[in-house]
Amino acid sequence: MMSYYLYRLEENKYQTVKNLFEWAEKRELVDKDKAKILELPSHGRVKPKSRIPYDREDLQRMIKAYSIEYSESHFFRKRADMFYIPLIAVFSGMRQNEICQLGIDDLMKDEKSGTWCFNAHEEEGKTQVKTKSSIRKVPVHPVLIELGLLKYHQKIKKQGHDRLWPLLKKGADNKYSKAVQNWFNGHGGAREGFRKRHISEDPRKVFHSFRHSFRNELKQVKADTDISHGNCWACV
Repeated sequence: MMSYYLYRLEENKYQTVKNLFEWAEKRELVDKDKAKILELPSHGRVKPKSRIPYDREDLQRMIKAYSIEYSESHFFRKRADMFYIPLIAVFSGMRQNEICQLGIDDLMKDEKSGTWCFNAHEEEGKTQVKTKSSIRKVPVHPVLIELGLLKYHQKIKKQGHDRLWPLLKKGADNKYSKAVQNWFNGHGGAREGFRKRHISEDPRKVFHSFRHSFRNELKQVKADTDISHGNCWACV
């Protein structure tokens, strides 16, 4: 245990020095970032990953839980957002807030290909993306269509809503994902989240793990590198 804390202390010192050199490099006070040549002793420790993908057994448990909860609980029937958003993540690899912030017009049919797509984009005051390369169109998987996503979309559109998930509200962080995050991962001392109850108790497996799982599947089928990194999906 003591060796772990000593390691963390060294890690913090290393990061401080690295930040200092990066600051100096940006201001042209040094020729190059000399901190890049510094190495932190590992002491035989490998820093654990904070997030890991769901495996196929996890996803099978998730689908089974969906079937049970949909038949035994009114929750999914009343909260289409909670029902569809994790499934969209499974079948598209999109980030949580990218899905939560979708507007009505962000579920669209590509004119050239006729393929239904999610439009991940940035619009001031309404939507945001992680990076410029995250602006893209993501094909809607046929399973989502079979599960009634397009029918839900038409229903919400006829009701006059401008957002796909009107029950989700923007939080202090300017994102719409907090309610989904709390329901899926759990929140404080409240009821355990859907993930822990039905999928996995491993704290490294969170909502973002769907994205890692999706990328792993793309690698298995030898998809193009840009596609497997999730930044260049397009309707084709």
